Amino acid sequence: MEIQPKGIVACSFSHHEIILTEIIFAGILDDLDPEEIAAVLSCIVYRGKQPKPLMLTPTIEEKIQEVKDIAAYIAGHEKEYNKEFDFEDYVEQFKPGFADVVYEWARGEKFEVIIDLAGGIPEGEIVNTIQQLINTCHEMHKACKCKEVGNSRFGVMVDVASNLLKRDIFAVPSLYTQLHSS
Repeated sequence: MEIQPKGIVACSFSHHEIILTEIIFAGILDDLDPEEIAAVLSCIVYRGKQPKPLMLTPTIEEKIQEVKDIAAYIAGHEKEYNKEFDFEDYVEQFKPGFADVVYEWARGEKFEVIIDLAGGIPEGEIVNTIQQLINTCHEMHKACKCKEVGNSRFGVMVDVASNLLKRDIFAVPSLYTQLHSS
């Protein structure tokens, strides 16, 4: 018995293994700039409400819809085997409500501007969500290194996206890490 390529790639992820694997294999983010990749992937990690109207580019809106389409496909299969599975909840968990904030942060905006753009999302939630997104980008980069993927451009672009996010407050190790590393 041999593990299939998608199974090997899915092992790279700590959460949402199936949808992240399908995103890679479908190639829906391959032609995006790093800032757009980060914005689209934010729908994987953001769990909050949409406190304000979004200001998304048509490309980002389209790609987030493609992520939701993949989620619907996965949910449809899950529903076949688990009648109690909540199709709507699964698909609707992938929210675009933080994509514009991430896009602007990746483009170099200051944290003060991001706080205003977030429209009432608490600062701690902003930091936590972007940190989760950085980790997701790292995992996607790692997954793209698998020979089963063979897409080095996307791997490079998602790594660039991660680096664009990891600046200022996100580049500083936490106090907890500093205290416990000695």
